[in-house]
Amino acid sequence: MNQNQVRRFSFGELFLHWANAGLYLVLFLSGTLLLVGRIFAVQALMAPWLGQVHRSCGVILVGILLIVFVLSLCLRSFREVWKSLYLCLKWNRQDIL
Repeated sequence: MNQNQVRRFSFGELFLHWANAGLYLVLFLSGTLLLVGRIFAVQALMAPWLGQVHRSCGVILVGILLIVFVLSLCLRSFREVWKSLYLCLKWNRQDIL
């Protein structure tokens, strides 16, 4: 990293972001295929392994969020996740107007 650059996100925040993004993408695609297969009765899209992939990614997503939550309570480096979450959810009067 260059001296003129400022590190904006920690490794934990980047990992959380990309892990969530990847899992949401897989969940979106597999859920879409399962739904289209059910609506139009396409047997090729209703493969049992596709449902297993969808459910497994859902469990992994919840697991990653729980791990990050526990780590953010225990480690200093993960406290930035809470700070970022606070800044995202903080509303001022100027935000409304």
